[in-house]
Amino acid sequence: MRLFSLAGISVSVNAYFLLMMAVYVYAGLGWQVIILFFIVVTHEFAHLLVARSCNVEVHGVEVFPFGGMARVGAAPDGDPTVEAAIAMAGPLNNFLLYGLGLVLAKVPILDRGLVTFYMDANLMLGLFNMIPALPMDGGRILRAYIAQLWGYPRATSLLMAAGAGVSGALVVWGAVSLIRGAFVPNAFAFAFFLHVARAKECETSGMLSVKSLMKKSAMLNRKRVMPVKHVVARNHLTVREVTFWFVPSYVHLVTVVDGSSRNIGSLWEMEITEAFLSGRGGETLGDLLDSRKGVPHS
Repeated sequence: MRLFSLAGISVSVNAYFLLMMAVYVYAGLGWQVIILFFIVVTHEFAHLLVARSCNVEVHGVEVFPFGGMARVGAAPDGDPTVEAAIAMAGPLNNFLLYGLGLVLAKVPILDRGLVTFYMDANLMLGLFNMIPALPMDGGRILRAYIAQLWGYPRATSLLMAAGAGVSGALVVWGAVSLIRGAFVPNAFAFAFFLHVARAKECETSGMLSVKSLMKKSAMLNRKRVMPVKHVVARNHLTVREVTFWFVPSYVHLVTVVDGSSRNIGSLWEMEITEAFLSGRGGETLGDLLDSRKGVPHS
């Protein structure tokens, strides 16, 4: 549900956040909900403000229980330092707000319980987001650099698996605590949030990979010179499968070989990308070579 727009950035809340808000209000914790909402929104806006300053597309913010998701585009030229800076802005914002809490704690007219909640929430969100797994910011920082070697799809798959491991560990922690008679609701709540956020991250990461492919031609036109990375692939590999191996900052030349490892032709990344974006992702490299040569399909 969309709430408002600030500086051209739309802010919406996930249905699960509304449910959590209702539970908190019913429990007499209305101020805690307001504080949590403020912390999450400022965390995400920190990402977006840094993204804008780096000329990266900014789309909006969606607030989840115990976190949120800033929707931004790919960094210009696939620069990992830009993506890492955008990701780091969120936790850094929380640590700065925690520092502000140390000052607020000395103001006698403020409720000490609320100030403590504010500080704990900032510290928890900041530290939790530094875990090197997706969809946390630590995972985004690590992906920015791994993607330079493995490409976005493979780097994302690895760090999404790490995120699933974190979610599973939280469930185990919560279950073990429950068996021992110490119920830890936040463990299950965080695990569920990660599950929902990972599903959203899958959608976002897929679009980011496609946009990265689309920008490569523009990057080449702008830079005029780019390094080439040679790749050898079997002719039965599909267009979609080979794009999985493309990395930012390189233009790829794919040498296609048959079952006997004989060279049957070469394809530039731009040709493969064009086929992928035109809906021919399931076409094999051999078929793509044949269609370029004008060989009729059987």
